[in-house]
Parts: sequence; structure tokens; C-alpha cells
Amino acid sequence: MINGYFETIIVLILINSIFALSLNLILGFNGQFSLGHAAFLAIGAYTSAILVGAFGFPMILGLVVAGSFAAVLGLVTGVPTLRLRGDYLAIATLGFAEITKMVLLILPDRLFGGATGIPGGAAAINRVPQFADMLAVPGAVSPEFAGKAASELAGAPPFNINQALNIVFTYFFAIAAILVAVYGIYALYRFLKALILRRLPGSAALLTLRIIYWGGVLALIAMNTGKLHRLFYKIFEVHHSRTWASYFSTQWSVFLFLLFVVALVTWLCCNYINSSYGRAVLAIREDEIASTMLGIGEFRFKLINFLIGAFFAGISGGLLAHSIPAFNPFEFDLFKSVDVLLMVVLGGMGSITGTFFGATAITILPEALRQWGQWRMVVYSLTLVLLMIFKPSGFFGSAEFKFEPPDFVKRILAKRRGAEAGENA
Repeated sequence: MINGYFETIIVLILINSIFALSLNLILGFNGQFSLGHAAFLAIGAYTSAILVGAFGFPMILGLVVAGSFAAVLGLVTGVPTLRLRGDYLAIATLGFAEITKMVLLILPDRLFGGATGIPGGAAAINRVPQFADMLAVPGAVSPEFAGKAASELAGAPPFNINQALNIVFTYFFAIAAILVAVYGIYALYRFLKALILRRLPGSAALLTLRIIYWGGVLALIAMNTGKLHRLFYKIFEVHHSRTWASYFSTQWSVFLFLLFVVALVTWLCCNYINSSYGRAVLAIREDEIASTMLGIGEFRFKLINFLIGAFFAGISGGLLAHSIPAFNPFEFDLFKSVDVLLMVVLGGMGSITGTFFGATAITILPEALRQWGQWRMVVYSLTLVLLMIFKPSGFFGSAEFKFEPPDFVKRILAKRRGAEAGENA
């Protein structure tokens, strides 16, 4: 099993990826500067929590209704505000977010919880159903153990399907994390290589970079082998696979469901961007006057794009409601809108790949700096300032991820192609 703390971080990364992607549709692909996107997250979270928790709606239906209701309120907001541009639009959407927060505070406490939120003060909702409860597999736990807590049982549990699938997903995430880390180290090297060669062209500068960078990486790994080993086992608790906690856990189903939702939303967004509607939205972003002269209805496409972004933000809010046991209106304030804005800008406006990178970085960075105490926000802000100075267009800009093999692999492949061409000649 994956450690509960790191499980929460992974879940938040997946949810924030959908949330950031919804804003990227509005800001990155359409150029509309919105500062009130947290309002749609709040609407989705409260709608799904109330429908599923208080009225017993199925989870999937609750998520769809949450996204649809967010889109409806996006229509109410977008009709008067999308005629504005730039800073004026940002201020108008910010006002909508503050109105949403205040309305949630003054709505009946019995259902909405007031300042304490859900489920703290909502008498009609004892507990918001969580994915870990709703995604349990029927028959996965033997009848004699069903309904019992792990603390009530002793000894090693019998092996069952939950344990098997938890182990599979644990190894899956472990391998994926290692591959991402390795590729991240290589990608950083390529970035530094391009940066240095632009200023110091020549083989000597490149050789120096290789010695310093790869030598430093190997030295850090050698000096921290024990820490890396302990951290790996702390995150991926494979050694706890034969425990009752693993026996009852539905962690694998939560990950599988969230990965499916992220993949589905990404597929829908890619198809939308490549459709005639998406091309029109991109044309408006590049030049509103020219697109209008070509017969593209500027306001119409802006509104459609805004509603799609609001819908996906509502979906991410519903996912958040069933992943976090308690939440209140104060969590959906300006800072939440700024966080998702940073995810989009850091990854690259107009890049779906960059959205995932930005969501991952902004979710992990505050947690990684938590040991700094009160100074963590200073370091966090300074890191973002430096990144914007040296990479103002974001890490990906408007480009998408394209896997490139290392240079030595390219040279080997080129030699092999040359040899095959010589034999054919």
C-alpha cells in the first residue's frame, strides 16, 4: 500500500490536474484572464456532497450534476462578464468568486454547514461519502471479516483480491515515479545544455556541463542511498501488504477511478481543442479582430469555451468533495484561484502537458517545503519568482510533451540506419 499521506498528495495531484486543465481552456487556449475559477470548484464540491451525502444520489450522477450546475452558473456569470477584456474580466470573475463564498456562508447551516462547512456543521449530512467507501468491490472481503475494523482483528490476514490489486498498483506507482524522476533529471540536463550552448558554444562548455551535472547527480545518489531507500519504503509500503489495513483497503480502486477520470477529461479536451470549435477559440486568442473578420462569432465561442471550463472545474470540485472528508467556503478563496493560475502559468499556457506538470509542481512544492515552517511560503514564492524570470513562458510554453531518446541512443540509431543504408546500396 501507498502511505496515506502520500496517497492524499497523489489524489490531490490528479484532481488539481483536472482543475488546472479547466482553467487552461479559458486562459491558455482562449486568452480570457479569470481570477474566480475557485468558485466553480466550490460549486461542484458542495453540489456533489449535498446530492450524494444528503439525498443519496449515485456518485457518478452527483459528479455530472455538479459539473452541469457549475456550467449553468458559468453561463449566468459569462453572459455579462465575457464582453469585458483583460484586467476588467479578471476583476469581474474575482467578484463572482467572492459572492459565491459569501452565499455559501449565509445559506442554511443545516444543509450547507455555514462557516464550518461540510460535514462539520451540516446536520443533514453526517458524513460525505468517500471514494474509498463507494468504490469497494463486492465480494472482495470474506463475509466473516466484512464490517469489522482492522483494529478488531489480529494476526496475518488471508490473501484476497484487495491485497493483490493494492500490491499491483503500488508497484505501478513505484515504477512510474522512478521513471518520471529519471526522465526529469535528464530533462533538466537538456534544459541546462541548451541554456549554456546559447551563451557558451563549444565542446569544452558541453564537456564541463556533463562532468559537473552527471558527476553531481551520481555523488548525491551515492551520499543519500540510505535516505532514498528509506523514503521509497516510506511512500510505497510494500512491506505492509500482509496487514489487515491492506486487506480492507480499496486504495487501488480509488487510483484506478481517478486515473480513468483524468484520462477521460484529457481526451475530451484534446478532441475539443482539435475540433472546429477549438480552432475558433485558438483563433480568437491569437487575434480577436482578425477572427471576427473571418466570420467567427467571438462572444459565442468565448461563452462556449467558458462553460466547458466551468463544467470540468465543477467535476474536479465533486472529486475533491469525495476525497477530502471536510471542507468549508474559506478554502475556495482568492488564494485557491491564484494556486490554479500558477499551475497553468508555470506549466505553460496552452499546453495540456504543461498543465499536468504545473499541477504536480504546485501541489508537491508546499508539502516539500513544510519542514521550513513559516519560511516555507517565502521559499515557495521566491522559487516561483525565479522560475518566472528564467522561464516566463512556463516549462512547456504552448508545446506538448514529445519523448526524445538520449543523445547517445540517437547516435547509435543513426549509425545503425547508416549501416543499413550502406548494405542496401
